[in-house]
Formats: sequence, C-alpha cells, structure tokens
Amino acid sequence: MFENDHPPVLRYGSAVAAVGLATGLRITLGPMLGDLFPFATLFLAILAVAWFAGRGPALLSTALGAFAVFFFLLPPQNIGSVPWLQTQAGVALYLLVGVGIALLGGGMRSAKRRAERETEEVNRDLGRELDKFRSLFDVIPVAIAIADDPECRNVWGNAAMSRLHGLQPGANMSLTAPDGVPPALKIYQDGRELAINEYPLRIAVATGRTVRDVEQEIVVPDGRRLTFLQSAAPLRDEQGRIRGGLLAGVDITSLQQTQKALREAELRWRTLAETLPQLVWTDLPNGECDWLSSQWGKYTGIPENQLLGLRWLDAVVHPDDRERTLSCWTAACRDEADYDLEFRIRRFDGEYRWFKTRGVPIRDERGRIVYWFGTCTDIQDRKLAEQELREADRRKNEFLATLAHELRNPLAPIRTALHLLGHSDGDPEQREAERALAERQVVHLARLIDDLMDVARISRGKFELRKEAVDLIRVLNQAVETARPFILERKHHLTVALPAEPVWLDGDPTRLEQIFWNLLNNAAKYTEPGGRITLALERTESAVSVRVRDTGIGIAPEMASKVFDMFAQAEHRPALAQGGLGIGLNLVKTLVAMHGGSISLHSDGPGKGTEFVVTLPVSVRVPSAGPFEERPAPSATIPPRRRVLVVDDNTDAATSLARLLKRLWAQDVQVAHSGPDALALADSFHPEVVLLDIGLPGMTGYEVAQSLRRREPNGRTLIVALTGWGQDEDRRRSAESGIDLHLVKPVDPETLRELLLGSLQPQA
Repeated sequence: MFENDHPPVLRYGSAVAAVGLATGLRITLGPMLGDLFPFATLFLAILAVAWFAGRGPALLSTALGAFAVFFFLLPPQNIGSVPWLQTQAGVALYLLVGVGIALLGGGMRSAKRRAERETEEVNRDLGRELDKFRSLFDVIPVAIAIADDPECRNVWGNAAMSRLHGLQPGANMSLTAPDGVPPALKIYQDGRELAINEYPLRIAVATGRTVRDVEQEIVVPDGRRLTFLQSAAPLRDEQGRIRGGLLAGVDITSLQQTQKALREAELRWRTLAETLPQLVWTDLPNGECDWLSSQWGKYTGIPENQLLGLRWLDAVVHPDDRERTLSCWTAACRDEADYDLEFRIRRFDGEYRWFKTRGVPIRDERGRIVYWFGTCTDIQDRKLAEQELREADRRKNEFLATLAHELRNPLAPIRTALHLLGHSDGDPEQREAERALAERQVVHLARLIDDLMDVARISRGKFELRKEAVDLIRVLNQAVETARPFILERKHHLTVALPAEPVWLDGDPTRLEQIFWNLLNNAAKYTEPGGRITLALERTESAVSVRVRDTGIGIAPEMASKVFDMFAQAEHRPALAQGGLGIGLNLVKTLVAMHGGSISLHSDGPGKGTEFVVTLPVSVRVPSAGPFEERPAPSATIPPRRRVLVVDDNTDAATSLARLLKRLWAQDVQVAHSGPDALALADSFHPEVVLLDIGLPGMTGYEVAQSLRRREPNGRTLIVALTGWGQDEDRRRSAESGIDLHLVKPVDPETLRELLLGSLQPQA
C-alpha cells in the first residue's frame, strides 16, 4: 500500500477510461490487424494506468481488458475447439503479463513518489538551514563579503559590510562591476592609501593565498575612521580552480581605544610609581613579585629583573629579618589580608636601612585577587629618631631620679646641722661649724637650681651674655676659690699653672667662672679621693687654651661623643657617688660656644683620667679703667630701720624671713599669708618695703602688686618679688604688675641687706 496524491474515484475511473480507449483503438485498427495482437493496446493502457494511478487501478484495467477482449475483439468460437483453446491460452498469457506490468509500473510509480517526497523534505531542510545561515550572516558583527567570480565583479556582503559601504543589503558592492559606483570608502595601511588591487580580497583571489589579520584603517562614507582587522581567502570549485573569494573584517576601533586608554593609564600609573620616593612593587596573586620600580635598582644596585619572584628575599633583606618577613608575607597571601611589616633592606653600599612595607590585594568585581600592590618606605630616620626619643626618655627618667637624689643630698646634712643646732651645748665653734655646713649645702642647692634655670633659658633662646673686657686669669682664680672647698673635701691635690700677666677676653665674667667652676667640680667629683687635678693655660697670638686634667675614672670611647649631651652621665660607681644632673657639661659647651670658643676632651679609657680643653679667642681690646676688681667683701653696714611687709603662703618661709630681718637688722616686720590679708595689712601698716611671693592661693602676687600700686599712685613703696618662679616671662609679668625687683629663692641674706640699704637698682 502506498500513498497517492489523487482521489480513488479519479484513479479507478482513469482505469476504466483507459481500457475503454484501448478497446476502441483496437477495434479501429481491426481492419489492419485482423486477429493479430488483440491485447496490444490493452498493454499500453495497463502501463499508463500503473504509472498514473498505481497498482490497484492497473490490476483493474488488466481484468477489464480481458473481458473487453472476449466480448469485443474475438469472434465467437466453439468451446473445446483448437481456436478456442488457443484463445484461452492467449488470455491467460495476457492476464499474466498485465498483472506483471501493473505490479512493476505501480512499484516504479511508488518509488518515484517517495524519491520526490524525500527530495522535497531535503529541500525544505536545506531551506531552513539556509535561512538560519542568512540570519546569522546578517546579524554577525563581523563584516563579510563574498566574490562570486575571479574578477570580483560581483561582490555581495552581509548587513555589517553593507552598512560599512553605505549600501542597501544585497547590493553589489564590487568596485569594478560594470554598473558599479566609485569607491565609497578608502582603506589605509601604515598611513598609506591602498589601491583597489591591494585590498585583501583582491590579493587573495589574485594570488590564491590566504591573507591573515591585516590591520587597516578604513574611512567610511560618513567620514569616520575605523580600524579593522581583516582576513581574506580564495574560494575554489571541484577542480580546484579559483571561482571567487571571501573577506572577513572585525572592527577593533573600540578595542584599540580601550587598549590605548589602558596604555595611557598604565603609563600614568608607572610614571606615578617611578616618581614616588618609595620602592614600589606588584606581585601576582600567588605572592611572587612580577614588577619593581626603578627605585629598587637605584637603591639596591641590583637590576630589578634579578629581584623578581622571591629572589628579593635572599638578595636584599637582612638575614635576621628573612624568616619573619617570609612568614608574614605567606600568611598575608594565604589569608588575602593586608600586609604591613617593618624589616631592613640592604642598600647598594652594603648598609641596611629600615623600611616599612605595606601591601594590599587588588580585586576584580567578583572579589578575586588580580594582583598585589605595595610600597616600601624608608623609615631609618624615624627609627633613629624613635631610638633617640627612647634614649632621651631614659635619660630624662635618670635625670629626674638623679635630681631627686641631688636635692636630697644637701638636704640631709642641712637637716642634721639643724638638729645639732637644736641640741647645741653652747659651744660657739660647734655652732659655727654646723651653720657653715648648712650654708655650703644651701649654696650647692642654689647653684643646682641656677644651672637648671640657665639650661631652660638657653633651650628657649632667652639667654644673653653680658660681655665686657675681662681678665681670664682673675676668672680662673675665682673659679678655683669657688671649687676649692669641694676639692679639699675630696682630699685632691690641685695644681694651678697660670701666667702672672693678664689675659684679656671679651666675655661675661660670671659665665666664664661658671664654665671653669663646672669643669673643676666635675674633675673633683669623678676622681678617687686623693687624686690629682691640674689647671693650666696656654696662649697663642689669637687664642687661649685652658686645660683641666684629672686622674679620675676616665671616659669610655663610646661615651666620649655623648658626655656633652643633655642628661648624659658616665657610669655610676658607688665609690664616686657624687651624682650630678648630667647638665653641667652641656651647659659648659653651650656657654663656651656663645663666647666663640670650643671645648674638647681626651681620655685613654676607663681609669686613666680625663682632660678637657677650652679654647677661647683673646681680645685685642684692653680696658682703659683700672685692673679687674676683686669681689667686694661683705659690708658690715646695718641698714636703717624700715617697715617691711612679708607676704608668703608658706608659713615657715615667711616666719623665718621675718625673724631674720628683725634679729639681724632690727626691721619693723609684719607677715601676711594671702593676698587679701596683705592688702588689709598694708592699709594700716603702710609698709616701705614689700617682700612678695608670686604663687599665692586665690590672689596671685601680680594681682596684689597691681592693687598696691592703684592704692599708692606715686609708687613710693618698694615692691620686691621673692619667688621660686625665675623665668624671663615671670620677670616680664613682674615688671608689668608694678614690681620693682624680681629675686629668685633662695635669696642670699647679703642681697637682702643691700636691698634695705638701697644699693640694688630696680629692674627696667
């Protein structure tokens, strides 16, 4: 059973019609053929029906043909006769051949129909695939052109290529077509406009070779300049002959712009990295270095490419820091965390300097590390500064501890002397000895405080020298006399080798004496009891050198450059427990420099003594007045009796000062312990002299002085600040408040006597 495209009625009707026509045709040919070939036309009918209508109608036409032969084509015959038997044999043969023709013709028809249907199905599938190809061909962003002939006279392209040429889709874009138009675009390569035969498609078709990845600039009809990456290949027929060509071009304009922007960004980044003073680096996500700035090569003296990967670790990192550095870097890479570490990197000259290294991971939009970026910053100076600060802090703490020690040292004998005075049996010599002891310790305390004040003024730039023509020999003798009690107490042997004639300098006599007193005192302090101290002077035409040499503990080489630093002290030794604040030599060096001189020291090491050499410029100016005057001896003149008001919140200080004024010089003294009490007492007492403490509670001494001046506009009362505040700012505020003199505690009683005598001049 097979399918048929015609309806059954038409198919079987065609069988009946075909037999009728064949029978009529045989009857018409009867006079010519006679009884010969009675089935000839019927065979043709069966074959036609089989081809047109199939096997079923062909079998029907075979049967109908047999009946037509019996009834219309053969004459009547006697049954059983020879002619009748021959006729029966012919009919049987007809039926056999007819059935064969019907079956064979029907099969051939069915095979033809199946072949047609299969061909139609293949054509439909091919049409669908072709539609897909055409759609893909038109939507693909690659510009494609196909030449259908070797002369490239018929070239068509997809939508992208048509837009590039400014043509409608399907238009012939050949530049050499008979009906072609002048080129609508121009192609440039390496800055040169190409001729038509130099186009990639033309070259591929003309030479038969493939042209690959040629970068060309195309100027399209609207004036835009686009960059294309083009490839072309020849198309061949079955015999291998070139029948056309294929061109494909990719617009890489945006890609090139992006690459250009990336190159410019990278150039800016690298320029920034190269201009930074830090050592800049980048690492791959696995932690291996892939780039170093040129600063690495300049600093280490090693080409940057020899430090990539992890080679920098062994090449330039300090051996003591390598394990710690690698461990921290490995942990940062593992944890994908910021990297922050300080380690030492070797410089080209072999010196290792401290660097602070920071690295951060750079991530993409999905959070994955793309690379590491980091810098190494030289912190050697900061490290040294920190070390110096720690050292300064250590020295400060030692200074404070030493200051407490130095303050307690004189207080202990003072307290002992006072205790002995309280239990004296009336022996005048014993009482005088205790008094002298206390006085020496008080002088020591005063000098200690004076040194501290001088250092403070110098550090703030408020220190000034009062220079004059001064005989250095006189200054040195006075320094010796000042230091002699301590030298004798230590049982040292002092040798002084000074010339008899004067040596004139332009300097401050008080500060010069302070320089050499400090050096002599320092020599006595750090020399074992019974040692030797030598003071000698050498003069040249323009300078004079004073040498202070001792046989003391000496100075270690590592301390030689530090002894002049603030708070610097040599090693403490119990046998030489004289202490010291560590400011004396610093003060000496500063004062010498302020006089235009220099100081140096020499020691062969611990236990071998020390020599200080002070060199000062001599003066060509000799004073016209008489020789340098000795210090005047204390006067025994008793000041006239005056009304004195003592104002101090420290009861012991106020009471003891009042007792001194009364007992020694018979002054009329009243005491107040606060500002309001002082003002109230001044209204009734009318003091001639006011000794005023500044640090009063509630109402300061400055405010008290201002109130006193307002009550006495003529300013006849002598107001004297007697305070522990001795800075320049304190003196300035005293003057602004109407205070005549500013004296710093403790005050020498001789100064008070001169004050009452009127010998001291008020401050400017």
